[in-house]
Amino acid sequence: MCLNQTGQAQLGNRPSIIPAIFTIFTSQRHLKVLIDKENAVIIGTAIDELVRHHPLLKAAVFNSLKSTLKAIEEMGRGYQVPDDLLPWYQLTPGASVTNVDADVKMDDAEPMQAESFESDIADASVGDGSNKPDEAVSHDNIVVSFIDVLCRV
Repeated sequence: MCLNQTGQAQLGNRPSIIPAIFTIFTSQRHLKVLIDKENAVIIGTAIDELVRHHPLLKAAVFNSLKSTLKAIEEMGRGYQVPDDLLPWYQLTPGASVTNVDADVKMDDAEPMQAESFESDIADASVGDGSNKPDEAVSHDNIVVSFIDVLCRV
């Protein structure tokens, strides 16, 4: 796309071009490429340069960005959490604190020896990887990935 005088006139005659470019940020086909190797950051930098050098395009770019955010919001509202992942999407009650202003007694701890620490790390890394703690399991969904990509832009 050349944005000299003629190119700007052609772009003005086709107002759907900029919104079409922004549809890649909600496309499952493009998601992997946008997440890999900071491609979304590179595209975001190019869009920033475009707006800085061609301020007439600023309104179209920001309207397209708002439309993309709205599309992601609608996807998020329609997302159905699988039953096996439901506990990861709910708040769980924590322990109640009765006396917030009370001092907490700090006990002295025994310093850990370097050999003991290294053997603990070695013991934790042994195995086939099947005993991963629940915190290490990824529960991202497509909406989270789209939010991630758009934040990188």
